[in-house]
Amino acid sequence: MKNRAVIYFSKNKALKILENPMQTDLQTFLSATFALSRNRIVKNHIQNTLVQLSAPMYKQSA
Repeated sequence: MKNRAVIYFSKNKALKILENPMQTDLQTFLSATFALSRNRIVKNHIQNTLVQLSAPMYKQSA
C-alpha cells in the first residue's frame, strides 16, 4: 500500500472518531485531533498532554 493510502485511511479513522466524541476516551480523542492537525504548535501541545496522560499518577505522602 502506498504512503498516501495509509495517510488517507488514518485521517478517515480520525474523522470518524471526531464525529462521535462522546463514545471515546480523552486519549483517543486527542490522538485523532493530532492526526488531523496541521499546526506544529497545536501538535506539540497535544503531544505534551498525551505524555502527561500516560504518565502514572504518584500520590504524595506527608
